Amino acid sequence: MKVSYMREHKSICVYCGTRAGKKQIFTKEAKKLGSMIGENGFNLVYEGGSHGMMGAVAEGAAEKEAYIIGIMPKESNDGENSFSGISQLEIVPDMLSRKKRMRELSDAFILLPGGFGTMVDIFEFIALRQNENFQKLLIIVNIDGYYDKLIETFNLVISTGFAEKEHKKLYKVVDNIDDAFNAALKELKK
Repeated sequence: MKVSYMREHKSICVYCGTRAGKKQIFTKEAKKLGSMIGENGFNLVYEGGSHGMMGAVAEGAAEKEAYIIGIMPKESNDGENSFSGISQLEIVPDMLSRKKRMRELSDAFILLPGGFGTMVDIFEFIALRQNENFQKLLIIVNIDGYYDKLIETFNLVISTGFAEKEHKKLYKVVDNIDDAFNAALKELKK
């Protein structure tokens, strides 16, 4: 039986692709993360979709009876895109409202491989942590080296003086789901 959403239940927000990508490891690891979220009594906050990696995260969480909160912009909700096992679906006016609502509901953020939307989310979170009082944990999961070139770009930004060396502390990069979840768990148990 699913538990009701209450603030004392910590929530982990997962950003990832609406597509599965060309490597099975991406969806396999996404589903594993969803399972770990559910097994450990956390809520899953995500974009609400049923396809690709998004659907895999939700499926893993649902199998472990996690409370799943999906946030979808009005234009994306045609009734067929949302995950059938979702506990709470919130329809918001637009993408900006969705991002804001996901930040409000979540205690930590894990970013898996994804497309351009996921890339925008990564940069936005880093900028929020740099420029605003947004201190929630941000973990980038570099599954199968997916984000290697992006991490090189981050290092270039720092080495050329467009960011400070301490800005590397604004995000954590790990190579696998176990390390990502353990980092989140350590932070959320404080």
